[in-house]
Amino acid sequence: MPPTMVSVFEQYTQGRQAFEELRRRGFSLCELGLVESDGDLVDQVSTLATADVAGRGLSDVLVGMGVPRAPANQYARHLDARRTIVTVAVPAGARARTAARVLRRCGARDLSRF
Repeated sequence: MPPTMVSVFEQYTQGRQAFEELRRRGFSLCELGLVESDGDLVDQVSTLATADVAGRGLSDVLVGMGVPRAPANQYARHLDARRTIVTVAVPAGARARTAARVLRRCGARDLSRF
């Protein structure tokens, strides 16, 4: 399993913009995930939908993707606070640097790699 980047966006539109830009740059749906919550409903796309964030919880899904429990719990709190989470599973190198640039340019307030 390649390392996973996890990023937090204050607004859904920022996270969606990052997700779409990564798709345009050739990242596959298998490498990307996006999840947001309005408090009642969890909207999940791609990898995070396949892993069933709504059913299992973001923290458990991220742990399954190689994120340690403490940061995974912190990301779950971000989701509870109605922030958007975007994940990118890609090995280190040029594609990882491209992903990080896109995420930051689109407004990621927190970006970590596990």
